Amino acid sequence: NTMTSDHDYKSGSVIDLSLVSDVLLASRLSGGVFLHAEFREPWCMASEFRSEPFSVYLNDAPILIGFHYLLEGEVRFKFPDQPEFTLMSGEAILVPRNDSHLSGSDLSFPPTPGPSVVVPPDGPGLFKIDHGGDGRKAIFICGFLGSQAEDFNPLIRTLPRVMKVSFQNSEIDAWVRASFSMGAEESSSIVPGKSKELARLSELLLLQGVKTYAMQRPSEEQSWLNGLRDRYVAKAMACLHNDPQRDWTLDQLAREVGLSKSAIATRFTKSVGIPPIQYLKTWRMLKAAELLSVSSYSIGQVAAEVGYGSYEAFVRAFKKHYGISPSAWRAT
Repeated sequence: NTMTSDHDYKSGSVIDLSLVSDVLLASRLSGGVFLHAEFREPWCMASEFRSEPFSVYLNDAPILIGFHYLLEGEVRFKFPDQPEFTLMSGEAILVPRNDSHLSGSDLSFPPTPGPSVVVPPDGPGLFKIDHGGDGRKAIFICGFLGSQAEDFNPLIRTLPRVMKVSFQNSEIDAWVRASFSMGAEESSSIVPGKSKELARLSELLLLQGVKTYAMQRPSEEQSWLNGLRDRYVAKAMACLHNDPQRDWTLDQLAREVGLSKSAIATRFTKSVGIPPIQYLKTWRMLKAAELLSVSSYSIGQVAAEVGYGSYEAFVRAFKKHYGISPSAWRAT
């Protein structure tokens, strides 16, 4: 009997970091830059950092993904259409689409534009913020990754505006704190854009943050992240990610994960928000866009790599998904 009960749902125990990495790296992450920020009460900042000041560190990526770790103090945040919340020492926020927001000790205080208080380094060095009055401190280490393709990654677009993550009292708290400190130290000494180690450290911190958020988020929220918490859905996602060339059917996928067709379809759709085969189509298009951008494969080869036996069918599917042809995508 391949049917399972709700007791088989193991929240937080089966998060597959390679699947998180697959989705984020399909956004073509690039570079990495860290910033040291010290604020003193009273203060309020309107934050929407642009990529331009950091472009040389991020290989001219047009989109920023931010992650901000609070070393000391507490800070209030307000994002559009969301309630205020407080970030405590040992917690972090991830801002996958660089949405504008308010942060501060008192959000009723007149906000200062964030970019206006960023002090760039003179040559190799660390971006810094030193802002506020003479009250209690709040100290951040902030990191930014560049993304080349977020606008075309529907799986990134499904992430929340802000992802609050707590590393307090966790096994990885010391690693996260040390990694952010290492990133800041590395940023202060490198020639802009020349450190592959810094870029990799930025990616690892982002991946760990997203993985931790997936473990801590409410289980009723639907997204690919929530699917990672169900061992059967996570296994199905891994099958689709690892072998997009295969002509998958729901019956084949059910046999791979050890469930009936109705069970995997129900669990997958409930967790992720879309059926498995629709998810596969989305994943194939993401991989196709990535291959067109970074490989020398012909369009026919790309089509075969992502499971299309027909060149014409692939071109039609790609144009329907992105609004432009594969050749036009590659040219841009």
